[in-house]
Amino acid sequence: MTIKDVAKAYGITESSLRYYEQIGLLKPIKRINGIRVYDEEDLERIKRIICLRYGGLTIEEIQRYLLLLRKDIKAEEEMLKILLDQKERLLKQKNLIDDALEYLDIEIKKYIK
Repeated sequence: MTIKDVAKAYGITESSLRYYEQIGLLKPIKRINGIRVYDEEDLERIKRIICLRYGGLTIEEIQRYLLLLRKDIKAEEEMLKILLDQKERLLKQKNLIDDALEYLDIEIKKYIK
């Protein structure tokens, strides 16, 4: 897949893909006639990055997590901590959103007869 195809398929910008490669989240992408061509391994890594970003992890946290994945040493505890900490932050956000939705429902009911 070309960069344009990947960006469209995953709903991200081409500049994001270039940035991920530039900062090392993606390995250097193979080029054919100067055009980036993404293989299945690249696509799997992009999916992982996108999921972690949508999960609220910062670029720095994703870099650390992916670095731990590549290491031969056992880093499960640190990886688990990164994920559990982010899950806790997301649950707090979810609770705030749930409260806001509940309030909106109450306010909306005032105008619906």
